[in-house]
Amino acid sequence: SLIGSDAETAEGILGNAVNISSSTNLFVLPMGPMDKGYERSVACWVKTKEEGRQLILNSGSYWSKTGQFFNLGLNNGNLELALRPEIYTTTSGQKINDGEWHHIAVVVPDRDASIENFKLFVDGRRIEEKQTKKPGANIKTNQANWMAVATQPGTYKTDLVSTMDMQDYVGLLDDFSIWTRALTENEIKQLFTEGLKGKNALEVEESFMH
Repeated sequence: SLIGSDAETAEGILGNAVNISSSTNLFVLPMGPMDKGYERSVACWVKTKEEGRQLILNSGSYWSKTGQFFNLGLNNGNLELALRPEIYTTTSGQKINDGEWHHIAVVVPDRDASIENFKLFVDGRRIEEKQTKKPGANIKTNQANWMAVATQPGTYKTDLVSTMDMQDYVGLLDDFSIWTRALTENEIKQLFTEGLKGKNALEVEESFMH
């Protein structure tokens, strides 16, 4: 249901997945729930063999090129969340880009959390081994922001190619989901284990409510 171009479908972990190439553009929504200080969670399934830094979710302010973004990506097979080119946290010792399906998730656990407190998950397990630049930096994202998948729009953006050597994600993507709350570690684990059984995030979310 994403708006975009040059995207194809392929067999996914949950029915069909989107097959993203270097020419794919996928836009999620023009303004998104990333207001300053708010809890949030982002999760999806990925399958790729690409090296380097790959941008999966690209989010940034409409009005400023110098404000924070909220970018989810892979960094040589590790899960990475960046707020600025010089503010980011990356897992250590992972190999997400091995050509197999992996579930990844990032949780902002509290209002006004600093990036060192962000929780990173791979295949339902919280990864404690991380490398973080400017760990004390607090999240200050703006609600007036665009959000795109594997896409770097030319307007109102930081040049991620030149500042971070960040290319757009290439590979399969499935069940991309955003919550405006902090999921618990058990809920993240359920997204992974139930996803392997064919349940998408919406169906798993419904089970959280009971």
